[in-house]
Amino acid sequence: MKDTFRKILCPIAALAFCLGCNARQDSIFPRSFLKTCEPVITNPDVLAPFFQKLHSGEITRIVHIGDSHVRGHSFTVETRRMLEEAWGSQAVEPQNISYQTTAIATETGQPGLVYHTIGKNGATYRTFIDQSRIQLIDSLKPDLVIISLGTNDAFGNKFNSEAMLANMDTLCTILQQHNPTAQILLTTPPGCYRHRTPLKYIKEVSAIQRSYANQHGLALFDLYTTVGGEVFALRNWRSQDMMRRDLIHFKHSGYKLMGALLAQAILAADTEDMTEN
Repeated sequence: MKDTFRKILCPIAALAFCLGCNARQDSIFPRSFLKTCEPVITNPDVLAPFFQKLHSGEITRIVHIGDSHVRGHSFTVETRRMLEEAWGSQAVEPQNISYQTTAIATETGQPGLVYHTIGKNGATYRTFIDQSRIQLIDSLKPDLVIISLGTNDAFGNKFNSEAMLANMDTLCTILQQHNPTAQILLTTPPGCYRHRTPLKYIKEVSAIQRSYANQHGLALFDLYTTVGGEVFALRNWRSQDMMRRDLIHFKHSGYKLMGALLAQAILAADTEDMTEN
């Protein structure tokens, strides 16, 4: 019965994503945002083992790694807050997370969701191909690894798509070898400027991430397209003054929206409750 529902729901989710790009999402997006898309996970079936474990009453762990967008914690704290609101927070101790603190959760031993965050300013995919960082990820025993990278890979004077793809593949391969039961969820960058000009390589980075996820059976949240893509993403962020003065990083309001979009996409992919009956 579950397989039947999934076969029906996946095409519906894909259709909703396409239609959402032409629809207003007033419930989550500011009214000034144009050409936004419904936040959904591409290849949502990949996450089925994660959801099954979560709903079976076991401790289920997310490890979210990334660059300064993740290191600032506002993005991931909002995602964690919304997922805990939906699934419960009994598996972790209460925690006041700020830029000055760690975002590694303290477990209570009770079953439920545990959401860990590991961010590094300036990080690229190559940054996390590091023994100490891999060991830290492994020690947290992830059931789902969310990877939010790509901005810094695109930021150099000359973007090397082959090098980025090779580093992304190496990182994902290592994570899968070390954590064979864990799933991987890639996210695309939110967009940014370089020398006050839109960073054109973000579009290419996002395309590479989408293609890699599809080819290798990974889940993906396309943040870049969701918030407007090449034409509207940066206009949308700036229309609500959500970017910092450097036009690379975001204010709390921007990161909070990113976190809410990711959480909403993950929750929408969770069909376990819908398929139990």
